[in-house]
Amino acid sequence: MSSEEDPELLGTLPLPRPGLTAQEVNRELAGWLPAVPATQPPPADMPPLPLMVLDSLADAPESVYTMRNCGEMAPYGLALVGEAHLLDAVRSLLSNRLIEVESEYVIVGDRLSARRLPGDPGTTDGDLQRYWFRMTAAGETTWEAAGEVLTRYADSHPLTPRVIRRDDRQE
Repeated sequence: MSSEEDPELLGTLPLPRPGLTAQEVNRELAGWLPAVPATQPPPADMPPLPLMVLDSLADAPESVYTMRNCGEMAPYGLALVGEAHLLDAVRSLLSNRLIEVESEYVIVGDRLSARRLPGDPGTTDGDLQRYWFRMTAAGETTWEAAGEVLTRYADSHPLTPRVIRRDDRQE
Protein backbone atom coordinates (compact mmCIF):
# COMPACT_ATOMS: atom_id res chain seq x y z
CA MET A 1 0.00 0.00 0.00
CA SER A 2 1.40 3.40 -0.91
CA SER A 3 0.83 6.78 0.69
CA GLU A 4 -1.22 7.67 -2.40
CA GLU A 5 -3.64 4.83 -1.53
CA ASP A 6 -3.63 5.68 2.20
CA PRO A 7 -2.87 9.36 2.95
CA GLU A 8 -2.31 8.49 6.64
CA LEU A 9 0.51 6.03 5.80
CA LEU A 10 3.94 7.16 6.95
CA GLY A 11 5.99 4.15 5.83
CA THR A 12 6.28 0.37 5.77
CA LEU A 13 8.87 -2.26 6.60
CA PRO A 14 8.94 -6.02 6.15
CA LEU A 15 7.97 -7.93 9.30
CA PRO A 16 11.05 -9.22 11.13
CA ARG A 17 9.32 -12.62 11.41
CA PRO A 18 5.99 -13.85 10.05
CA GLY A 19 3.02 -13.89 12.40
CA LEU A 20 4.03 -11.04 14.70
CA THR A 21 1.45 -8.53 15.91
CA ALA A 22 2.03 -4.78 15.71
CA GLN A 23 2.42 -4.75 19.50
CA GLU A 24 5.08 -7.49 19.39
CA VAL A 25 7.05 -5.66 16.71
CA ASN A 26 6.84 -2.40 18.67
CA ARG A 27 8.13 -4.25 21.76
CA GLU A 28 10.99 -5.90 19.85
CA LEU A 29 12.08 -2.66 18.20
CA ALA A 30 12.48 -1.07 21.65
CA GLY A 31 15.45 -3.35 22.41
CA TRP A 32 16.34 -4.81 25.79
CA LEU A 33 13.91 -4.05 28.62
CA PRO A 34 14.35 -5.18 32.21
CA ALA A 35 12.07 -7.95 33.44
CA VAL A 36 9.58 -6.18 35.70
CA PRO A 37 6.25 -7.64 36.83
CA ALA A 38 3.39 -5.91 35.00
CA THR A 39 1.84 -4.83 38.30
CA GLN A 40 5.03 -3.53 39.93
CA PRO A 41 4.27 -0.05 41.29
CA PRO A 42 6.61 2.90 40.86
CA PRO A 43 9.31 3.33 43.53
CA ALA A 44 8.09 5.42 46.47
CA ASP A 45 10.54 8.26 45.78
CA MET A 46 9.62 8.60 42.10
CA PRO A 47 7.72 11.73 41.01
CA PRO A 48 4.12 11.08 39.89
CA LEU A 49 4.09 8.65 37.01
CA PRO A 50 2.35 11.03 34.56
CA LEU A 51 5.24 13.50 35.04
CA MET A 52 7.76 10.73 34.38
CA VAL A 53 5.94 9.82 31.15
CA LEU A 54 5.95 13.48 30.07
CA ASP A 55 9.66 13.62 30.86
CA SER A 56 10.26 10.61 28.60
CA LEU A 57 8.55 12.50 25.76
CA ALA A 58 10.56 15.70 26.21
CA ASP A 59 12.87 15.17 23.24
CA ALA A 60 11.08 12.77 20.88
CA PRO A 61 8.00 10.60 20.41
CA GLU A 62 8.10 7.30 22.29
CA SER A 63 6.16 4.07 22.57
CA VAL A 64 5.28 2.51 25.93
CA TYR A 65 8.27 0.24 25.30
CA THR A 66 10.87 2.81 24.30
CA MET A 67 9.87 4.87 27.37
CA ARG A 68 11.23 1.98 29.47
CA ASN A 69 14.44 1.34 27.49
CA CYS A 70 17.61 2.32 29.34
CA GLY A 71 20.09 1.30 26.66
CA GLU A 72 23.44 0.46 28.21
CA MET A 73 22.47 1.89 31.61
CA ALA A 74 21.20 0.06 34.67
CA PRO A 75 17.39 0.19 34.91
CA TYR A 76 16.10 3.50 36.28
CA GLY A 77 12.99 5.68 36.05
CA LEU A 78 10.18 4.16 33.99
CA ALA A 79 12.19 0.95 33.50
CA LEU A 80 11.40 0.15 37.16
CA VAL A 81 7.63 0.46 36.70
CA GLY A 82 5.27 -2.36 35.71
CA GLU A 83 3.55 -2.00 32.37
CA ALA A 84 0.05 -1.91 33.89
CA HIS A 85 0.95 1.26 35.83
CA LEU A 86 2.62 2.82 32.79
CA LEU A 87 -0.43 2.13 30.61
CA ASP A 88 -2.72 3.69 33.23
CA ALA A 89 -0.53 6.83 33.30
CA VAL A 90 -0.63 7.04 29.50
CA ARG A 91 -4.44 6.68 29.51
CA SER A 92 -4.70 9.50 32.04
CA LEU A 93 -2.40 11.77 30.02
CA LEU A 94 -4.38 11.06 26.84
CA SER A 95 -7.72 11.81 28.51
CA ASN A 96 -6.31 15.04 29.96
CA ARG A 97 -4.93 15.96 26.52
CA LEU A 98 -1.37 16.27 27.80
CA ILE A 99 -0.16 13.74 25.23
CA GLU A 100 -1.47 12.59 21.87
CA VAL A 101 -0.89 9.71 19.50
CA GLU A 102 1.65 10.62 16.86
CA SER A 103 1.36 7.36 14.93
CA GLU A 104 0.42 3.73 15.21
CA TYR A 105 1.88 0.47 13.93
CA VAL A 106 -0.40 -1.86 12.00
CA ILE A 107 0.26 -5.08 10.13
CA VAL A 108 -0.77 -5.07 6.47
CA GLY A 109 -0.05 -8.44 4.87
CA ASP A 110 3.59 -9.27 5.60
CA ARG A 111 4.59 -5.66 6.34
CA LEU A 112 4.60 -3.36 9.33
CA SER A 113 3.07 0.01 8.51
CA ALA A 114 3.37 3.22 10.48
CA ARG A 115 0.47 5.58 9.95
CA ARG A 116 -1.23 8.57 11.45
CA LEU A 117 -4.22 7.54 13.52
CA PRO A 118 -7.34 7.98 11.38
CA GLY A 119 -9.63 8.90 14.29
CA ASP A 120 -9.77 9.06 18.06
CA PRO A 121 -7.30 6.76 19.79
CA GLY A 122 -8.47 3.58 21.45
CA THR A 123 -7.26 3.09 24.99
CA THR A 124 -7.14 -0.68 25.45
CA ASP A 125 -3.78 -2.12 26.43
CA GLY A 126 -3.38 -3.44 22.86
CA ASP A 127 -4.11 -0.02 21.38
CA LEU A 128 -1.62 1.76 23.62
CA GLN A 129 1.05 -0.88 22.92
CA ARG A 130 1.06 -0.13 19.17
CA TYR A 131 1.05 3.69 19.40
CA TRP A 132 3.82 6.26 19.47
CA PHE A 133 3.09 9.31 21.66
CA ARG A 134 4.16 12.93 21.82
CA MET A 135 3.44 15.80 24.20
CA THR A 136 0.82 18.40 23.44
CA ALA A 137 1.44 22.09 24.19
CA ALA A 138 -0.47 21.62 27.49
CA GLY A 139 1.71 18.61 28.28
CA GLU A 140 4.85 20.63 27.64
CA THR A 141 3.61 23.36 29.99
CA THR A 142 2.94 20.74 32.68
CA TRP A 143 6.35 19.14 32.11
CA GLU A 144 8.15 22.49 32.29
CA ALA A 145 6.37 23.36 35.56
CA ALA A 146 7.60 20.04 37.03
CA GLY A 147 11.22 20.66 36.04
CA GLU A 148 12.53 21.09 39.58
CA VAL A 149 10.89 17.87 40.84
CA LEU A 150 12.11 15.86 37.84
CA THR A 151 15.63 17.28 38.06
CA ARG A 152 15.82 16.52 41.80
CA TYR A 153 14.78 12.91 41.12
CA ALA A 154 17.30 12.53 38.28
CA ASP A 155 20.10 14.05 40.37
CA SER A 156 19.38 11.68 43.25
CA HIS A 157 19.49 8.64 40.91
CA PRO A 158 22.74 8.90 38.93
CA LEU A 159 22.98 6.69 35.88
CA THR A 160 25.28 3.69 36.08
CA PRO A 161 26.28 1.29 33.30
CA ARG A 162 24.53 -2.05 33.44
CA VAL A 163 26.33 -5.32 33.29
CA ILE A 164 25.28 -6.88 30.04
CA ARG A 165 24.81 -10.62 30.39
CA ARG A 166 24.86 -13.03 27.49
CA ASP A 167 21.06 -13.57 27.71
CA ASP A 168 20.44 -9.77 27.58
CA ARG A 169 21.82 -9.46 24.06
CA GLN A 170 19.41 -9.26 21.16
CA GLU A 171 20.15 -12.00 18.64
